[in-house]
Amino acid sequence: YCNFFAGLNKTILGYFGLPLLYMVPHQDGARWLEEFTALASLPTSLFVSNNPLHAEQVAWQSGVRLPVLRPVTLYITERYQPDRPEDVLVPEPREACVLYCILRAFTPANYPLKFFGKVDTDRSYTSFARFRSVVIYPHDFALMTFYEFYTMGMPLFMPGHLSKYLFPFSASVPLLDWLSDTASSFE
Repeated sequence: YCNFFAGLNKTILGYFGLPLLYMVPHQDGARWLEEFTALASLPTSLFVSNNPLHAEQVAWQSGVRLPVLRPVTLYITERYQPDRPEDVLVPEPREACVLYCILRAFTPANYPLKFFGKVDTDRSYTSFARFRSVVIYPHDFALMTFYEFYTMGMPLFMPGHLSKYLFPFSASVPLLDWLSDTASSFE
């Protein structure tokens, strides 16, 4: 969390995708939400969320309504060129081994597809574009990898049920369940 520009009378652009209290020490949470609310109300500030769920979370925590601007991945120049027809990429966050390891452990020896993680590649978009398809088990509503693979034209497979989209910090860190006194007045 950064309040470096507060009080400098400078234009502040904020593009938010993570929870407002992510990486904010618990004891500083109320102060940060108040500073965020003050910064967002300045005519020189432009704050935007990268997805509707996040925008609602910000409104719930701070009372500030952010416009939504989805990510644009103009930096992606690679396009889907599958020359690995039996290979499926399963890029999990931070090299977690959940879906990828389960798939590899329980895939029969004669199964026509093989599953690979990012760790099995050189982690370049060119390498990713060579896979037959991508299986994404999202840990968040706004994964940049989704936008990147979509831009590349990769066939994407994702869960169809909303309950499978979990932000991992919501269960392990109490930052999503906490409201400041300021925010509770907006309920």
